[in-house]
Amino acid sequence: MAVKKQVWKVLIFILLVAVCFLVCQNVIAYDWNRNELLKSRYKDYAAEEDGAVDALFFGPSTTYADVLPVVIYEESGITSYNMGTSNQIPYLSYYELLYLLKLHEPKVVVLDFSAIALDKDVDADQRRETIYRKMTDTMPDPEIKKAMIDDITTRFTSQRKLDYYLTLLRYHDRWEELTSYDFDSRKVDAAYEKWMKGGTLNNHHAAYEMPENFFNAETNEAVPLYLEYYQKMVDLCKERGIDVLVFLAPKLALRPGDYMAARDFAKANDLKILSFASEKTFSAGRFDPAEDFYDTSHLNLKGQRKVSRLLAKALATYYELPGHRGEEGFQKWDEYSRIYEERYAEMTASMIESDGASDDAGAEDE
Repeated sequence: MAVKKQVWKVLIFILLVAVCFLVCQNVIAYDWNRNELLKSRYKDYAAEEDGAVDALFFGPSTTYADVLPVVIYEESGITSYNMGTSNQIPYLSYYELLYLLKLHEPKVVVLDFSAIALDKDVDADQRRETIYRKMTDTMPDPEIKKAMIDDITTRFTSQRKLDYYLTLLRYHDRWEELTSYDFDSRKVDAAYEKWMKGGTLNNHHAAYEMPENFFNAETNEAVPLYLEYYQKMVDLCKERGIDVLVFLAPKLALRPGDYMAARDFAKANDLKILSFASEKTFSAGRFDPAEDFYDTSHLNLKGQRKVSRLLAKALATYYELPGHRGEEGFQKWDEYSRIYEERYAEMTASMIESDGASDDAGAEDE
């Protein structure tokens, strides 16, 4: 009998240690939701009804900053969701898209190709660890998360697999940084506004002039590894009968040669393309460098409104997506529109001068 009691004591002790360990892991791990509300966006997107999202926007910070689904709805009645994130790398984007398509299958995926020739130093994985962590720590699907971690740790030997599963090993020095926020179980949804449908609003403003000979730069070669994973994403969509629109956002820091690489890829895969990387398309969009940007890579809410309206027209024209205004079950989008117009008026009336130094669309540095 005494032996049995001892066994139970040991088991209870082990259970308590395990629970404490899991709680500590959850508390001490960096909360990526502070930056771009990625966990909340995953949760909100998962809660959408099947067939409720016509188009999914996907890619790096240019998508996150420049596209607002409610504007697309206002212009065309087309519903959409923005799942762009800062510094999104194509070989991790693929796994995120796998997860999103497990949840819902939109009619169109708008794939931002801004990273196609962005950085040829793909082996500089140490400085990319922040990106790896953000994508893996927020991935809700354990199987896809495992595949993502396997890919990272196989490709880059400095990344240790155990560190990705036992976050205490990586974030053990965060104890002094912890605040009451880290212990709040409601923090995932506290700051998220559902009407934005994954997008964001930024009323910072930096006045620029168009760089001389900006559109005459030499062509950049696409990064082979990135091309490989862009191809995987396109093939994934085609297998499911989902159309893909190749997208290049307006940028003042854009390498115009990126357009050539994206154009060649779109042509080889028989895809439509909407690019603002040429002088003709940039001018046609009526983007004003003195008004529409908050840094050289991202639009503020004025520029965002312009590009979102142009995307709405492209989706309606290229794919004949039906508008849902007035349809049963879509009335909430009219309420989203009302909230947006009020917020837009308030924020444009109080634009904030920016030094234009930010590279990310998120509110807080990673």
